[in-house]
Amino acid sequence: MALLFGCGVMAMVGGNMEVVTRNIRYSWSFVFYVMAGVELFLWLWHTLFLPGGPHGYAKPKPTMGLHRGEFRETMRRMLQHKDDIATLMFLPLFLLPETLLALTAPLFVIAKPHNDGLGMSPQEFAYAQGTAAVIAITVGYILGIYTIRRHGLRRWLLPSALLLAVPGAALLFLSYNTAAPLSIVAAALAAGHAALGFALSMVKLVVVRFTRNMPDSTLRHAIARTLIATPFVIVSALASLMLTIADYQRIFQLATELAIVPLIVAVFYLYLTRRQPQAE
Repeated sequence: MALLFGCGVMAMVGGNMEVVTRNIRYSWSFVFYVMAGVELFLWLWHTLFLPGGPHGYAKPKPTMGLHRGEFRETMRRMLQHKDDIATLMFLPLFLLPETLLALTAPLFVIAKPHNDGLGMSPQEFAYAQGTAAVIAITVGYILGIYTIRRHGLRRWLLPSALLLAVPGAALLFLSYNTAAPLSIVAAALAAGHAALGFALSMVKLVVVRFTRNMPDSTLRHAIARTLIATPFVIVSALASLMLTIADYQRIFQLATELAIVPLIVAVFYLYLTRRQPQAE
């Protein structure tokens, strides 16, 4: 809902106001004022209605947030079990192709044609990237959860790894067809995001298995989320450098080729965790 509202509705409002007022600064200032008002309302809502009280629920901890040796002890335990080792390998590498697309894909959509982009207006961007793609990733995620519950993770992990080639391939197709109509662009982005959503459901279950029924589940969950996010942060920081070295087509081609990495990682994960039950 947040993505639909921010990247879809408000981006469309900003684009339409640009056309009506012909004032870019005023149009987007209005959008940001509205967003700030929404944030203020949500803050007041949570302040008034969420459970709370004079006393905190968590016990005091040291400045770093962990008791002395807690992280080191957790890592030592994890490195003694092959299932945990498989998960530690899986989490940062399974979504590797998507790390190249997380920031470059939106830039490609709005870049002008003379910069090898699609040159979409804010309204078109809001529809294709902020609405169709967001709905598609949600549908893909829900479908993935359904298939996992019905058939188990082990049956669908390899197909989901193969599907991670779809986002890069869809963008690669668009990079060769920059004059494609909006319907084709939206369909291609939706296909890529639906495949990504399906794969994200697999990652979610791997994290659940990694943290479930563990005495240090909170720390394990933090480690898992950090491992997933780190490659995205690193590649996003290098996005500008990447675009000076290679064009969009080369980046999308590389992302498609890197889809072999999730497949290899999934095979190793299934092999190392082969004694796990096949259904949840």
